[in-house]
Amino acid sequence: MEYEICYLIGESKETEAEKIKEKIKRIIAGEGGSFSDFNFTDKRKMAYEIKGETRGIYIANRFKISKGDDIRKPEAKSKSAIKRITEKLYLEKDILRFIIVKADSVPSLKDKGEAKSGYAGSGGARKKEKEREKENSEIKKDSVKRFEKPRDKKPIKKEPPKKTAKKEKMGDIDKKLEEILNI
Repeated sequence: MEYEICYLIGESKETEAEKIKEKIKRIIAGEGGSFSDFNFTDKRKMAYEIKGETRGIYIANRFKISKGDDIRKPEAKSKSAIKRITEKLYLEKDILRFIIVKADSVPSLKDKGEAKSGYAGSGGARKKEKEREKENSEIKKDSVKRFEKPRDKKPIKKEPPKKTAKKEKMGDIDKKLEEILNI
């Protein structure tokens, strides 16, 4: 089975990043894992502070764990290996966060490398974003046309409200009060 691990190291540990990468590779290799050549590394500002860190280094790697020898449950060995890897990674104090997923449920790391930093990258991410914006603007134009008021109709003139009996009584009371106060 092929898996992908993505983990976060705080910016203060940047000098030790290579040692941490090697430590994680040893943990995974100890459980029968073998890494692919390509890895993805990116330094970013985090959405929220974790253990006093506001910036971090995101590292992603793909690795394979061979399936078990048991014919009835071929993935039994790889599932238990992932569980053991997870338990060991929870004990690592240098890793702020990590996640391990099956590789077939996420895009390849090479695609991530091409569109590394979203808007700043010259890869396909910016081009896709422009296409989406163009589609959205066309949709908005269509919806505005649908809900526009027809221009050939004249505006309807509103008549002033008619006086009601209650308002006439109020006027009479006001007149009586003026007479009393003027006396």
